[in-house]
Amino acid sequence: MQRADDQFIIEVDGEAIVLRPTLRAASTLINTYGSYGAIIHAMSELKISTLVDVIRAGSGLPLPHLFSSLTHQPLRNLESTMGTVVSFVVSLAGNPSHIKEQGSDSPSAGEADTHKDTITLDEYHTRLFEIGTGILGWSPADTWNATATDILSAFKGRTGFIKELLGTIFGTPEKTDEYDPRDTARDQEGFESLRMIAATGGNGLR
Repeated sequence: MQRADDQFIIEVDGEAIVLRPTLRAASTLINTYGSYGAIIHAMSELKISTLVDVIRAGSGLPLPHLFSSLTHQPLRNLESTMGTVVSFVVSLAGNPSHIKEQGSDSPSAGEADTHKDTITLDEYHTRLFEIGTGILGWSPADTWNATATDILSAFKGRTGFIKELLGTIFGTPEKTDEYDPRDTARDQEGFESLRMIAATGGNGLR
């Protein structure tokens, strides 16, 4: 299901074009430009070719006459389109907390304390694809068509569910303060419960 808040709509020649910050769009643009900063910088200089690349990636449409249409737009209309497209580009990353754009400076000392490991945007997109097709069990097509926010939200929900389920079976940290590793009977009971749930497909585990 697509959320209404993950769409950006622009109008060119009286036609509405919907942009979605999908993983495919993000990966395509980063493979071409290397960073979101480079894309935004190019658009700030009113480079029509970059604007065309972003709109095509976000819409998933070839739009063969787009360059000519944008070139003949009044400046006021073009600036309005640019503003919407810049917002679209900003949304592509899905607010990652530990991404280092290619060519960017090293994180500050404060950032380094919080995020000791940084990854490139290419690595980030690869990881999102792995989460979608692996952990979440989505098809490659659905994963490419999802936004980073879709993938991260679904991943958070699934891991939260599994954590809660395991807490129910084995006990939460508050209930296991006096856990004794020599007490294998309780662990065995928990594992048996988990096997039964997985075997029957109960509680969403398959």
